[in-house]
Amino acid sequence: MIGRLVVVLVAVVACKSQPPPAAIAASSAPAASPASPAPVAELPRHREPPPDAELVEYAAERRGFLYRPAGAGPFPVVVWNHGAEQRPGWQPELAHFYVQHGWAFFLPHRRGHGRSPGAYIGDERDDAKVLAMQEEHNDDVVAAIDWVKRQAKIDPARVVVSGCSYGGIQTMITAARPVGIRAAVPFAPGAMRWRYSEGLQRRLIRAAREARVPELLIQADNDYDLSPSKLAGAELERAGHGRARIYPAFGTGAQSGHGFCVNGFDVWGPDVLAFLTEATR
Repeated sequence: MIGRLVVVLVAVVACKSQPPPAAIAASSAPAASPASPAPVAELPRHREPPPDAELVEYAAERRGFLYRPAGAGPFPVVVWNHGAEQRPGWQPELAHFYVQHGWAFFLPHRRGHGRSPGAYIGDERDDAKVLAMQEEHNDDVVAAIDWVKRQAKIDPARVVVSGCSYGGIQTMITAARPVGIRAAVPFAPGAMRWRYSEGLQRRLIRAAREARVPELLIQADNDYDLSPSKLAGAELERAGHGRARIYPAFGTGAQSGHGFCVNGFDVWGPDVLAFLTEATR
């Protein structure tokens, strides 16, 4: 009797320790294409923008934050393209990195993000529509470039663009348009969606081939997918428009690697500043 009781107890414990069949199936199933990319790992949140972050309207119902160094200028300016995060905020640490090196920093919010109303691209599930929205949103980037060139203390002849993830896509698209910029630094462009979207792959490779200004494409080695550097970056080099650079792994995991663009300026900063300075001479 005691032996039978022990057997029953062991069986019950064993059953409780095993995940249900549905959980096993879920854990072993291949990852599905993400409906929308996760936001880039952001810098620490701040409840209010710092005093030097000027909220501006760069086009009708399009707003963003402009930082300018102290002094008379005119200053070169980085137009920063935020990622897929719906609330890009004002990125003070990244902005102040550039400002302390003599650069103005403009963070325009594209339609559907932050202070600019519109349909949020992260809510769209159809890949073809997402690609079409990327083209539409690029008009906001162009409007931001046109606006910032007319501002006090800004040198309109030394405008560059940079951005991360979805903002990296925007940066590469912009660099292929005749908008009067001098250089582009895309970080991790489309790294989270690359494997799921052949349309995105074709679009970024075409943007690399058609680039009008020098580009430095940057990723960390532990980003989600290094194909943007290896394929779009290779196209930049073949066309004589720039190159890609893959830095050592940053932090732990793919999300940390993807957030290298906003959190790793102590690492990539000297290289980017040297590249931009040379491109804007």
